Order: sequence, then structure tokens, then C-alpha cells
Amino acid sequence: MSEVHAETRALSFLDLYDQGKVTPDNVDDFVSRWHADQERWAKDLSLHEYLGMTHDEYEVWLCDPLSLPSILLARRSSRDRWRMS
Repeated sequence: MSEVHAETRALSFLDLYDQGKVTPDNVDDFVSRWHADQERWAKDLSLHEYLGMTHDEYEVWLCDPLSLPSILLARRSSRDRWRMS
């Protein structure tokens, strides 16, 4: 019987940031890992997908790297709205 190894997809930067496990300063480490192609599971992902951002969130972050707290707040507000419906 042949073995199949599926590489598990790790949590994205934004997921970890939402959980308080990384800080905004850690985003550069994630970007470096993506550029170095260190994660086989991420080889077909764009950078914004790898970071766990939507395209719009990524564009906001590119224009203002200090926007990560605002991006997270907007995401949480959106989630809360769906829960209340």
C-alpha cells in the first residue's frame, strides 16, 4: 500500500494575528517565507492569499502597512454582523 503525505496548511498570518499569536511586526517574516518558497503547500498561492487577506485588504495594507489593526477590526465587525443576522 502506498503512503500519501498531505502537507497540512498552516494558519495564515491574519488568522494568527486575530488569535493574538503574532504581532503586526511579524508580517515581514511571513512575506520573507513566501518569497523564499519555504512552504510547499503555499507554492500556488498569491501573497495576499498566503497572508490570509482578501485582495482588498491586501491593497489597503500595501498602501498603509500600519493598517493591520484596522483590517482586523473590520473583519471582526463583519463576522459579528453575520452572527447577529
